[in-house]
Amino acid sequence: MASAQVVKTSVTNNSPSEDSNHPDDLSIKVQKSVDNKFKTAIERYRDDVDLQNAIDAVQENVCIGRDALLLMFQCCGSTDLNDWDINRYFKCGGRSPEQCGVPYSCCVRKLDERPNVQCGWHAREQHRLALKGKIYITGCLDAVLEWFRNHLVIVAAVAVAFAFPEVVGIIMTHLFIKQIKEQIEAWNNPQTFKYRPSQEVNGRSGPFY
Repeated sequence: MASAQVVKTSVTNNSPSEDSNHPDDLSIKVQKSVDNKFKTAIERYRDDVDLQNAIDAVQENVCIGRDALLLMFQCCGSTDLNDWDINRYFKCGGRSPEQCGVPYSCCVRKLDERPNVQCGWHAREQHRLALKGKIYITGCLDAVLEWFRNHLVIVAAVAVAFAFPEVVGIIMTHLFIKQIKEQIEAWNNPQTFKYRPSQEVNGRSGPFY
């Protein structure tokens, strides 16, 4: 009885956890990974111009073509606007004129309004509620996830549109390779006819092939 209990305990301990494969756990891990990468980008905001432009595009909007804005995340920071405190230029108590502030891309503005690069200076010194209507207070991680949830059909359609030509190309390539192999096989092994000795067939005699 005791040995059976030991075996049962061993099997239980060695069996994979159901929680480790749960979709919600995977989603949380992905969100944490994106959050860490975004915060790393925030920390390097002023050190990399391309990275700076990318963050500004995500926080403010993404304009595709010369038409209207197709993506409007209107967010600030990764999970909260206070994430900008990890950047030395926006850190509260720093010596920069931007200290305790946020980038201009966090500021609320109209589409036809020119950006004011100083609009986010010292913004985080104010109460969060006082910033409403002036500064985006939603984190970009939540804003992006919400956008994908609301536009799931569009995202799926775009993914299929990009994937379909690739799939067709792969299939055509495999068919083309198969035809080439069959042709090479035919060249290497030409069809031959065996000679059969003379014999009478329906009263006729002679060599038949």
